[in-house]
Amino acid sequence: MGTLSTVPEPIERGKLSGVSYVAEPGGSIRDDAVIEACDKYGMVMAFTGMRLFHH
Repeated sequence: MGTLSTVPEPIERGKLSGVSYVAEPGGSIRDDAVIEACDKYGMVMAFTGMRLFHH
C-alpha cells in the first residue's frame, strides 16, 4: 500500500494503516520533514518530480 504526501502527518497515519512506500513530488518546503518521517517508520520514499494537482 502506498500514499502521496508532502507533509509528515499522513506518513504517521499511513504507518498505522500498513503503508510501506510513499511517492512524494518534491519541491515542498517540508520535504525534510517527510523524509524524516519515512526514515522513522522504515518506509520507502520515491521523489516523482511531478505534481499531480492544479491550483
